[in-house]
Amino acid sequence: MSDEKGQTLVIIVFLAVISLLLGVSISLRYITNVRNITQSDSSSRALAVAEAAVERILLLPTETLENYINSGNCGSDCYLLITGSDGVNAEANITLSYLGNSSGDFNLFLKRDNSGEVSLNGYPDNTGVTVCWNNPGGDVPSVTALYVYGTVGSYNADAYSYNSLGSTHADNGFSEASAQFGYQNCFNVAGKVSPGILRLKSFYNDVTLSIVASSGATIPSQGILITSEGTVSEQVRKIEVTKTLYHMPTQFDYVIYQKSTTDALSN
Repeated sequence: MSDEKGQTLVIIVFLAVISLLLGVSISLRYITNVRNITQSDSSSRALAVAEAAVERILLLPTETLENYINSGNCGSDCYLLITGSDGVNAEANITLSYLGNSSGDFNLFLKRDNSGEVSLNGYPDNTGVTVCWNNPGGDVPSVTALYVYGTVGSYNADAYSYNSLGSTHADNGFSEASAQFGYQNCFNVAGKVSPGILRLKSFYNDVTLSIVASSGATIPSQGILITSEGTVSEQVRKIEVTKTLYHMPTQFDYVIYQKSTTDALSN
């Protein structure tokens, strides 16, 4: 009889241990799921508040943002706090900086057959720039440039057309680029008085161009980089948005090419 009671006790203890382990396992899984849901929710809120802060500051004039950069302080316009109905705080802090406005290379990404623009307003007179790129995968790109300079009523435009080294499109009549500054392909744009804009266009492939300033010169500001960091609990999300200068679309190139004021696309 004692042996049967002892066996019963062992079975009860064993079942209790199994039940406890099963309960702990279920609890841990539940806690993990709750933690994952909470982190996912916090991450989504952090991203949302970061985006909201950017949307708010984009409403401000470019001149105001430039003043903030120059003064090194944008106060409450660069901070946003949103408190949810559950009492959880979501906050975002914004940092502003210039695109360009540096002696370093300025990068410009161009889609195939699309144009981009670099402002040279304020760049030193009679000081050249160099346009460079490395070949992406696939067909090597070719690049054209229109350098617009001068003053109102007396504008001029110099044209440049270059193939990458190793291009299979030599029949297009473009010149051949040369390796410079550690890049596979480069060409030089001669300096002029009263620099205006440098219009650039890519053919045959997408390409990232690097605009290299002459020694001692600075590429002017091309716009403003807005960096927003949203935080909720321990979750942090960061986004970057660029507010570029106004520039003409690709179709504007045909206006610059135009040689007649009466006949469309006469050349």
